[in-house]
Amino acid sequence: MNSTIITGGRVRTLDPSAPEAEALVLSGGRVISVGDRDAMAAAAGPDAHQVDAGGGIVMPGLIDTHRMSCISGRWRADSST
Repeated sequence: MNSTIITGGRVRTLDPSAPEAEALVLSGGRVISVGDRDAMAAAAGPDAHQVDAGGGIVMPGLIDTHRMSCISGRWRADSST
């Protein structure tokens, strides 16, 4: 399976002991490794798809696909005052 390496930005890890990294490697839709650019290039392999983050921030996607409509409606009503 081909991997993807993302470099050229700041990778936010959400790990307090190492909050940022230089690169990350994806394979099979999952993050498999995070660290410095050289180590991640070696982990990704020579045929990896390269993505340049363009100096931006790369961070985990936090996805919650449901909302409780009664709570969402109440929050919106409370926040408009």
